[in-house]
Amino acid sequence: MASVNELLQAAGNLLDEGEVESALELTRQAGAKAPNSARVAKAHGACLIANGDFENAANCFELALSIDPDDTAACHDLGVANQATGNRETARLHFERALTLNPENMSTHEALAAILVEDGEFDDAIRHLQIALNANPEDANTIANFAAILMRVGALYDARVHFEKAYGIAPDNPNITVPLIHILQELGELGEAHMLAEKLYLRRPRDPVALAPFASALAQTGDLDQARRHAETCLKLAPDFVPALDAFALVTAYQGEPELGIARLSEALKKARSNPHLYLSMAAALLRIGRFDQAVAMAGEALKDGTARASAYLLLRQCLSVSGNLEQMVELSRELASDQALGGAKELLKGDLVIPFETKPLEAVLLSRFASRPYRVNGEVAANVSAPEPLLPLLKRMPLAGELRQIQAEDLAKASVNEDAHFITQLALNQRLLTYSPDKFQPYLFGDPQNDDFWRGSLAPLKPPFAGVVWSKYPPAARLQDIDVALADWPGTIVSLVWDDQRMELEGNRRIIDAGRHLASLEALVDLIGKMDLVVGTDSLALHIAGAMGVPGAALVTQEKSWYWYHREGKSFWYPSFQVVERLWQETDEAYRDRVSKVASTCLKDAGPVENSASA
Repeated sequence: MASVNELLQAAGNLLDEGEVESALELTRQAGAKAPNSARVAKAHGACLIANGDFENAANCFELALSIDPDDTAACHDLGVANQATGNRETARLHFERALTLNPENMSTHEALAAILVEDGEFDDAIRHLQIALNANPEDANTIANFAAILMRVGALYDARVHFEKAYGIAPDNPNITVPLIHILQELGELGEAHMLAEKLYLRRPRDPVALAPFASALAQTGDLDQARRHAETCLKLAPDFVPALDAFALVTAYQGEPELGIARLSEALKKARSNPHLYLSMAAALLRIGRFDQAVAMAGEALKDGTARASAYLLLRQCLSVSGNLEQMVELSRELASDQALGGAKELLKGDLVIPFETKPLEAVLLSRFASRPYRVNGEVAANVSAPEPLLPLLKRMPLAGELRQIQAEDLAKASVNEDAHFITQLALNQRLLTYSPDKFQPYLFGDPQNDDFWRGSLAPLKPPFAGVVWSKYPPAARLQDIDVALADWPGTIVSLVWDDQRMELEGNRRIIDAGRHLASLEALVDLIGKMDLVVGTDSLALHIAGAMGVPGAALVTQEKSWYWYHREGKSFWYPSFQVVERLWQETDEAYRDRVSKVASTCLKDAGPVENSASA
């Protein structure tokens, strides 16, 4: 007859091979032989966890701890079992106890970090993961966990670096690849995101985890028929898989049939009303078609769940912002200001304004107005601005109230503990927004008058008026052909403001001047935009520069526009010199291009003289 040691060894081997039921039977036999053995209790608990029976597993680990209160492994595993059953507070206590017993247990540091993330305690979570990362610098899962927290707090550029490192170590791991795809899409790197999604799909063509992101990537790069086919295949394999429902909702919206995706989400929600992520998905789908009140209600339900709280808040902010409910948005921020998961929003500028490295340049342009002299309000000091080197050329062209300096690592550290310091993204959700109204707008970004002669000379051979244009690679956003057709009757010269690889799309186009090849710096882009009579294009840095300068323009957005393109009767709230043209999901190319053409003509006719040099 086998001894207890032999039974446990055999059970461990079976568990490693995935034979969970057989392993359970052997640990039961061992328990009958040694009912007061902590080792047996832990082994049986491990089998129960593998079998999904977390409550009984917790009982086993509690028994082990009653026998040996200082058993580190039992503390850790009891935390795992409690976390799986939703008892986060109890799980946290056991993980903390396990680290007290053995601070070198890296698995416990990672497990506790996961709890802290759900509780919104990102600083402590990062600290524990940094410990694990220092101990295992080449462990792909540890790197990915660290990146996931950075992603949650909005540090997308840093998160991307870590996910890419993890991907280089473990390219076949979907838990690394999928969030990296999402980050690339958020940063506008749609082509690269599509490439990763396709690689994952080719490795796992029948896996919903791979099918869903591939369908979304296809939709975002314009291949809607293929995207629809893959989304439907994914739903056949996993009808209630949330990423598949998200992909289907996205594709059907882009195809002009958003109600189909909403109906599928509604069916899933009826079956799983306790799933906060379904509420988030429904809110996003409703927001996409402008049903703001319903989207707010759905996001509000998700806000009640700690695991979805940060994402729900961001979605609520988007809903309230694009529908113009700024007071309600600010009030929500104030109510949740003590929640570390949401970043805490302060009222007025009273100290340094810090622009972290991961800040999108276009949002930096938008929000920097509040650090400029024309936008100071009573009670504010002249805020000093710390910014990364790439943004300094833009900020130097603004009449900032305080000193401008290049950001250093210590600036971020000081700002995190300085009650008077602001991160610039906090200005997108606090009381400061309510001090602004379109009738108070003043240009706050200017060209350099010393370069006026150069640009006037460069543009002299060309026929005015000048229209600067930017476009997207992929539908449903406006592409080059949309803008080219819409401006077919433009009475002057059309100038491309694109200065990256998209310039290649101009090959063979004799109507649009490729000015991008002459733009060696951001300063040059600002100066050139200042000489335009009109700027037309998709959401981009060029549009925000033009808006900040007061140059007339037309912002071409889709119905799932970013928060800052809120408009009243077509006029941009944040950039009053701009008209906002939303592309409707059901709209034909011809109808859309005709609308853009009419708006461009109206903008030119209504535009007055623009003073946009630093001498203004």
